Amino acid sequence: MGTSPAGSPSPRSWRDAAGSPARGRAPKSKRRRIFQLFAAFLVVAGVLIAFLWSLRQPPTLSFRPIYVTEHTNQLIPVNGQARQDQQALLGGNYFPNTSKDLSTIQERQRLREELDALKKQQPDQTLLVYVSGAVLCDARGELHLLPGDADIDNPSTWFRLRDILDGVQACPARHKLLVLDIMRPLADPRLGVLVNDVAQRVEQLLQETKEMNYRVLCACSPGQTTLVSEELGGSGRSVFGYYFEQGLRGWADGCLNSRADGRVTVEELAALR
Repeated sequence: MGTSPAGSPSPRSWRDAAGSPARGRAPKSKRRRIFQLFAAFLVVAGVLIAFLWSLRQPPTLSFRPIYVTEHTNQLIPVNGQARQDQQALLGGNYFPNTSKDLSTIQERQRLREELDALKKQQPDQTLLVYVSGAVLCDARGELHLLPGDADIDNPSTWFRLRDILDGVQACPARHKLLVLDIMRPLADPRLGVLVNDVAQRVEQLLQETKEMNYRVLCACSPGQTTLVSEELGGSGRSVFGYYFEQGLRGWADGCLNSRADGRVTVEELAALR
């Protein structure tokens, strides 16, 4: 009694059993270390994700200016302030990936080539198309942009505004904005009147266009015409072009009764207009 077979360990007393941890159950200190390691892993993972997020490149912005400034037909007035407007937009470095070439798209064929080039945009790009020029209606009420080689007496040499809208629609870029600075009054010396209902006809055209996958910002509302100023910008600017550029500079940021966040939205630009 009281002895164990030779070679076998002595049995533990109940005190020894109570003082040892139960099998399959980790000590509290071990569980605490596991929890601390897991928490540290979460912290490191969060810092790494934040760092990778900060390195993410912003969407590429493609700026495609279409400024028709001069015409071979002397009956069409010169778009005098367009070059200053374009120079201000390019010189302000709002579109760093855009060429600083100030050459304008004038001829009808060049307009067609520019619209065809929009089909090569990537889906992850952001597109801004800015159209500035004179617009007329044909006998059927169809709006046309007058290219530099347009014959004012031959509508077949004009360029349909609807084709520009279709070109932007067909562009695969996910985010697109079309700016129409085409509401300048057009004086016809033979009729002695001002053709100034372009804004109303543009609004009708946009309402008729279904399933638009882009935004449109017009220089003015129906019944209005855009104006020019010899004082704005120091060398003369269109009023809309000047304030559009100032909006990109930061004036529009936070103008919708919200705090400035360093980003300018289309809604803020429209409100500034």
